[in-house]
Amino acid sequence: IKQYDKSEGFLTSALKLQPDDVATLRALARVARVTGDLEKALSYLIQARRIAPNSAGVLYDFGTTTLEMGLVLDALPVFEKLHRTYPREPAYLYALAAVHWKKGEVGETTRLMNSYLLLQPRSSSGWYLLGASLLRQEKTSEAKAALDRSLSLKIDPDTQYLLGVIFEKAGNRSSANEMFRKVVQSSPNHAAAHAALGAAYREAGNYAEARMELERAVELDANDLRANYQLGLVYAKLGEKEAAQKMFDLADELRKRNREQETVILKLIDEPPPQP
Repeated sequence: IKQYDKSEGFLTSALKLQPDDVATLRALARVARVTGDLEKALSYLIQARRIAPNSAGVLYDFGTTTLEMGLVLDALPVFEKLHRTYPREPAYLYALAAVHWKKGEVGETTRLMNSYLLLQPRSSSGWYLLGASLLRQEKTSEAKAALDRSLSLKIDPDTQYLLGVIFEKAGNRSSANEMFRKVVQSSPNHAAAHAALGAAYREAGNYAEARMELERAVELDANDLRANYQLGLVYAKLGEKEAAQKMFDLADELRKRNREQETVILKLIDEPPPQP
């Protein structure tokens, strides 16, 4: 943190000397993003866009920042423009697919990711996003093939989790649980994997293990609908009626607000794009 503070101080001084320097504005935005201040990063990039509205590098930084902030409608036209201008630049193609994924447009995500993977066949994140979009369309065999390919290129807990979901859907409980255990071993804060394991333990009648996993899932993500509901079932089975009702009420509230946990983690591209 001290190093970033020092960098920000030097860059801020440089910007005072040359307020229209795009490189300095982008550097300040990068420091702000790394330190978690996305609003500050965006303010620098808005200044940079005013000075260099057609700079691909500035547009890319602006698009990725707004996408990270959930400002999908701001990111979309930026990546559409970049992809039109540089149709064979993988980074811009991937970013456009990521925006469509965030919008819930899984068919378009699949189409764009297939194009991306023709250019970047060894991109683990590309195969991951393709697998996720196919899974959302219930094309489980195609999704599994894509996710297996991703995992062969890079071991990743989120990819393993989705493969566990596919095994779960197919009724292959032992393979699903094996995959979920791998996830929590390598990524102990993966709430969805804890919830999936807890549900499996509950179904098997192992209520002590189920309780431990589901309480951990709720601790990590209080808005996990599955974990709240399953934990309510466990409490009910253990005779803790008041605690069970509390979890059921929470689950009902989450369901009404359509706030089921998003279990697919959007990956950034493997390589940074050229920055003209």
